[in-house]
Amino acid sequence: MTNFVRRLVGSAARESDPVRLGQGAVALEASGIVLARGGRQVLTDFNLKLHGGELVSIIGPNGVGKSTALSVLAGDVPADSGTVSVLGSDPQSLAPVELARRRAVMTQHHRFPFDFTVTEVVEMGRWAAPSSVGGQGDDTELADALTSADLDDLAERPVTELSGGERARVAFARMMLQGSPVVLADEPTASLDLRHQHLLMRRLRDRARAGAAVAAVLHDLALAAEYSDRVVLLAPGGATTGAEPVADVLVPERLEDAYGCRIVIGTHPVSGTPVPFFLG
Repeated sequence: MTNFVRRLVGSAARESDPVRLGQGAVALEASGIVLARGGRQVLTDFNLKLHGGELVSIIGPNGVGKSTALSVLAGDVPADSGTVSVLGSDPQSLAPVELARRRAVMTQHHRFPFDFTVTEVVEMGRWAAPSSVGGQGDDTELADALTSADLDDLAERPVTELSGGERARVAFARMMLQGSPVVLADEPTASLDLRHQHLLMRRLRDRARAGAAVAAVLHDLALAAEYSDRVVLLAPGGATTGAEPVADVLVPERLEDAYGCRIVIGTHPVSGTPVPFFLG
């Protein structure tokens, strides 16, 4: 760890006990969220209840407010009306370090203006959990985070030399090292090849199975079907009744209404999950 990263992580050392989440407990709840931007209604009555132990995908066509909804859930964007609770607290009321101990966020843009190594950038995820620094789990946790995104061979490379997909994996590993009980990922697979798409989705599912509450914005409906416990479908107007079982959402009628195209549903030959096909 460089001196800069050590100082950055150490600056958050105000609280030693991590924020914990019980399996099946309500981790994050949004109710009646309304948000307008530039005179346009982006979210209208957006609702979601996210539990520990589950992975929920947020799907829908471009421009319906998926990323905006995730930003509201994360506490990064205030809603015009409605309420959000992250582990019982209003995220807008929490100091940055307290909020980071409750939820980790991966945005869809990954800009690293300084030539830190991959390892140094991933280590910045410790900022929200400073009590682990110097402990016996340090090296193991860092190694696990690097492996979770297939970064072992890139560990000492400057992030400024990486491709877009590689930078996305660095951001993913940093989020995973943060260890927060609520995980929010905005299009984590967007710039990845096929193998890494499934690798990262498996890691998110594993984190959920270990007790975390995970929500991810996804464009690939087949990935949403294969890895999600429930799905939120956002249609134009930004309203939703909340997360529903995959089989109730990925049906031709609902998808055609949302995406404005003809869709047929097949079946994955191995997992048996629904696979939507575009018909035009």
